[in-house]
Amino acid sequence: MSKQNNLKKIVGLKSRHDIEDEQFVNFFLLVQAKANEQGKIFYLDCGEGNIALIDDALAMDLSGWLIDQSDAQEFESYWLEDSYCVPDKFSKFECEEEWYLEDDAICINLITF
Repeated sequence: MSKQNNLKKIVGLKSRHDIEDEQFVNFFLLVQAKANEQGKIFYLDCGEGNIALIDDALAMDLSGWLIDQSDAQEFESYWLEDSYCVPDKFSKFECEEEWYLEDDAICINLITF
């Protein structure tokens, strides 16, 4: 069986490079858990720096969109095509994620504009 067949879909990630990076996925799942606390889904656009390997997680600041779960299916259909295909009506959901360490734990801060 090829490695491609073993790739799992991770909501909010579309790049094969990101999905195959287990340490990044471990971090991204923390970001997604924080978004889920708000009833939202974080969709990645790109990394923004502040990169560090913390235990088994490759932490970094990210930018993307923080989308209500009720709007996720519509948003994802555009986002999967390309970030440039996302309609302007979703621009109010643009988001930056910043992480920091507190008591040796990764903490996630989601900042909307």
